[in-house]
Amino acid sequence: PGDGLTSDVHEFRLVSGGRALITSYRPVTADLRSIGGPANGTMYDCIASVVDVASGRVISRWDARQHVPITDTESAKTPGDAAFDPFHMNSIALDPAGNLIISMRNTSAVYDVNPSTGVINWQLGGKHPTLRADAGVEFAFQHDAEFVGPNEITLFNDNSSGADTRGLSSAEAIHIDAAHHHAT
Repeated sequence: PGDGLTSDVHEFRLVSGGRALITSYRPVTADLRSIGGPANGTMYDCIASVVDVASGRVISRWDARQHVPITDTESAKTPGDAAFDPFHMNSIALDPAGNLIISMRNTSAVYDVNPSTGVINWQLGGKHPTLRADAGVEFAFQHDAEFVGPNEITLFNDNSSGADTRGLSSAEAIHIDAAHHHAT
């Protein structure tokens, strides 16, 4: 992924245009008091990189720590001496317009991100969703969110983080109406 980052096991996806989508985790020092941790704790910042495969050049990079508050975490683990993972990015895909679809397990949310500006276009799930979800659109600690049609994403609803179980696991197909901020 360039710039001294190493790739993570969660995502290495080849996409059109000779590009790869790659997850990276970087330990950083952070004030974790807002989530019950130390003032100088260590946490993992999760990074989504878009890389030109032929040249190795980084086309764009999105940094979770810059865009998502650590207080959005739903991790059942308490920040301690080891690096805390408030985000746990586990998949990156593209929406039909070429924006990044990023799944972060420990926020129980899926984000649609403009890769050029880093702006979050919409958020499904989590503590601060921007899409109003109908009954039945309920998931937690999900994996593998991706578009399978122009307005439909699928994901694996793990529904458990080990210590926090919210029901049965399932596969979900969710219709996204971004223009009306609605998910069904």
